[in-house]
Amino acid sequence: KMLRDEIVSKHLSVRQAENLVKKFKGELTPSNIERQQSSAGKKAKGDIPESYCQTLTKELGRHLDTKANISQNGSRGKVEIEYYSLDDLERLISLITNAPPIA
Repeated sequence: KMLRDEIVSKHLSVRQAENLVKKFKGELTPSNIERQQSSAGKKAKGDIPESYCQTLTKELGRHLDTKANISQNGSRGKVEIEYYSLDDLERLISLITNAPPIA
């Protein structure tokens, strides 16, 4: 259930979901469970807490008035912004660059 919720909430692709499952299965060995419990609450340096990342995603989507996603990979990440037409793309570029819309 935990994996399903993460896959759905992060809108993971099939490949990302498969990698998450593989990672999860690898973490279920007894020694890994002990290490996982002892390091619970610790985050790698540079990781953004999941709840904060979700808040940023919602705020970005509201500001741009479109669907947006922020995904992390360690201390790096990716911002994805959806557009639905050329006009919508130009509107988004205008908002992001603070420039007037292209005529």
